[in-house]
Amino acid sequence: AAGGSESEGEEVKRRDERISEAKRLYSVSKIEQAFKALTGIDDSTLEKAKADLVHEIRRKHEKMTETRALVLDEKGWETVVDNHDGISTFHRQEPDTPVHSIKVVGLIDAPIQHMLSLIIEADLIPTFIDYVKLEVRQLVIKSVYHQLLYQKVYLPWPLDNRDVVVEAQGFDLLDEHGEIIVYGQSVDSFADVPIPPVQGRLMRLQIHLAGARIRPLTMTKVELTGVVNVDFKVFLPTWAVNWLARNLAYYAFVQFREKASSTKGNGPHHQRVVEKKDLYAQVMRPVVKYFLDQHKLEEIKTHPKSQIHPQAESKPPEMLPDEAVEITIELSTEMNTSVFGEAVEIEQMSKTESKGAESSRPPVVPGDDERAGVPPLKLNGQMLSPDFVVSPSRTRITI
Repeated sequence: AAGGSESEGEEVKRRDERISEAKRLYSVSKIEQAFKALTGIDDSTLEKAKADLVHEIRRKHEKMTETRALVLDEKGWETVVDNHDGISTFHRQEPDTPVHSIKVVGLIDAPIQHMLSLIIEADLIPTFIDYVKLEVRQLVIKSVYHQLLYQKVYLPWPLDNRDVVVEAQGFDLLDEHGEIIVYGQSVDSFADVPIPPVQGRLMRLQIHLAGARIRPLTMTKVELTGVVNVDFKVFLPTWAVNWLARNLAYYAFVQFREKASSTKGNGPHHQRVVEKKDLYAQVMRPVVKYFLDQHKLEEIKTHPKSQIHPQAESKPPEMLPDEAVEITIELSTEMNTSVFGEAVEIEQMSKTESKGAESSRPPVVPGDDERAGVPPLKLNGQMLSPDFVVSPSRTRITI
């Protein structure tokens, strides 16, 4: 009996450790890994706090799966704008509402942290959407990718203003699918948070569905897909509402893209990134890791440029005061580094460093890379000289 009790105690301990690990993963938006950590756990046998956590993770995993399927679904969409300036928009009739769903797909040429700051700093949305007056308040920030938002839309006379309370949450699926999935949904209640009441002539709109897929292509290029179905509760013909939604979607994406491309060094978003550099280091760490894993890069070193040294201690990526994510990496000279786009800068080593890194390298003969024991390498279209090389098969660059 004592042996059975001890075995049961060990089983409970292992179960609780798995729940703790799932909680940690969920706190950093790793929903797929958190969900897998809970495989086989019966939440009906748990105390309330743990059961609630397990239920929430499983419910959010289901929501993520539904949102991802929605964004990736290509059936039934009719083209409105066909790849104009890198942006395409579509609309689709849904079975349970007369309001059409709108889909936007486009490329954003901007550093990833700039684009993500436009999503994370949701209360600053009115600073770059100017075709309609908006008010956005963050009622609750549960984590960097999980917020409860209050939004108010000021409409021209004779229409009454609209508002909505939205739960928005992002899920890091970079390890699994190379993407971040974001979903949004209007809510009437949220845990213990008081929901602002509808006042005066305000009308509360309803978000039937909303989802986005953020797919980093390089450190400075992102493919963004968004799908939304919103009932504005406007007493206009449905065709007119759908026409407005289809056209406004294009201009909203244009303004979002322009802001993402112009964030560095100016404006409130830049200031937030500087103020929250530790938070944005947390945001960027999985993105950088994703690219490093994709290309089997072997060493990450974060440091100011003045402190570059081949033997520097490895550190996780972190944001520097000037908002740059600067990481020194060593990689195979055969590796295609174009994935890093304009974020890649060549970091030239001094001759002392080069010789110290590989004392056995033959003397360098200008124009004769083969005799130097170094295969030629082009990075961003520029041929690297042997002085950029740590060894005959490894090159050091800075992202």
